[in-house]
Amino acid sequence: MNKNKIIFAVIWFVIFSFVVFIVLNLNSTKKTSTSKIADFNIWIVWDNKDLFSSYLETFKKKNEKYKNVNIWVESFSSYKEYSDTLARAFLWDKAPDIFVINNNEKSIFENQTIWINPNIVDPDWFRKNYEAVFSNDLINSTKVLQEDKTEKKVEFLKGIPLWYETLGIYYDMRNLRWKDLSSWAAINDAINYIKTEKWDSLPIWIWNWTNVTYASDIMTEFFMQEWAKNLDDIKDNIKNWAFSRYFLYWDKTWDNAYLSKFDNLGESWSINENNTEIKQENDLSLFSKWELSMIIWYPRMIENIDQLWFQKSFLRASPIPTLSSSNWLNLVNYNYFVINKNTKKADLAFDLEAYFASKEGQTEFHNIFSYYLPAMPEIFRNIQDNEIKDWYPVKIKDFYNSSLELSSFDKKLKNIYDEKITEILNNSTNYSILFDNFKKSILCKYDKIINFTNFSRICE
Repeated sequence: MNKNKIIFAVIWFVIFSFVVFIVLNLNSTKKTSTSKIADFNIWIVWDNKDLFSSYLETFKKKNEKYKNVNIWVESFSSYKEYSDTLARAFLWDKAPDIFVINNNEKSIFENQTIWINPNIVDPDWFRKNYEAVFSNDLINSTKVLQEDKTEKKVEFLKGIPLWYETLGIYYDMRNLRWKDLSSWAAINDAINYIKTEKWDSLPIWIWNWTNVTYASDIMTEFFMQEWAKNLDDIKDNIKNWAFSRYFLYWDKTWDNAYLSKFDNLGESWSINENNTEIKQENDLSLFSKWELSMIIWYPRMIENIDQLWFQKSFLRASPIPTLSSSNWLNLVNYNYFVINKNTKKADLAFDLEAYFASKEGQTEFHNIFSYYLPAMPEIFRNIQDNEIKDWYPVKIKDFYNSSLELSSFDKKLKNIYDEKITEILNNSTNYSILFDNFKKSILCKYDKIINFTNFSRICE
């Protein structure tokens, strides 16, 4: 009997131990799973991730229930690298909960997003409180079947913008004044003055090689000043006028003698102190060395100017001029925040989007990222006289022209467009044929990648 009791006790102990082991492991697995779910990821482009993380802390203070949630931010310096990485992330189920899409294309990632419920951000409120370009770009509608079997049109937001930017002209005020940049005609006069009276400085940097930072967007601005909002709009007349105007600032025999001073600019280089890095001269380096009077850039590039110690008292900025009073489109660039449809934290994602859209969230963002133009006109009016960088007399309003219509430009496929347009700008002789071939090719690829048609067609 005693022996049987002992055997029974041993069996019971083994079973009990096994049950405890299973329970402990289940709890451990549950904790691990909870920990993973608690982590939330946001991917951005161009901006400092630590500063954006500090911005998110203001959201946590407003929403105490998320104070212990880890919100991880990753920032990419290149939009192409970002797009390639994001595509792979979706394939491997590693995509972030919130990510950004650029306004100047129909993104391949739009089908991976959730529209924002109008109860969270009301599209009509958004339309009244944001610049018109955002309503045009980001408000979509669909028909919803009601209980009485009738259909009702319902509007949704695709995502939320926190900022936008327009191209402007940074200039050296020792050679120029603001009235010299009031129109392209005035700029042409200023170019001639600098060429003859300030011969040690190049007038303006527009023409390409790989050392014009925003060559593709500068060219796009010329398209838009011929009233094109879409690659499809660029017919022969717009193409020829826009390229002719662009190349006007490239020809060394005319007002702007670039190549007579820098015939070997594309080959110029310097070696760092470790003798390991070759660096080409570009628009930034020449401007910072006072060998260039004007550059067309976005306002956030003031950070790069500051890193090269441009003398603060001589830096000024002005909106990019229009061709005439009848041409009033202005290219706008921005990224808007969207929600991954596979997020495990939809409540947090929607609460973040609501905060991004709020006046409080927008104001706090611009307290941190002062070099962007606010998406809400009310905030712009409050901060338009603020300096975008301490000690530089450059203000937000220096990049804003109220007489211009802000507009996106549909590049079809942004990364391909930016790369190929830049290559065409190197060839003033064959630009027309090159552009026609490029346009045909990118529209072909667009059909495959976005419209899922004509897969067998050869696009090159």
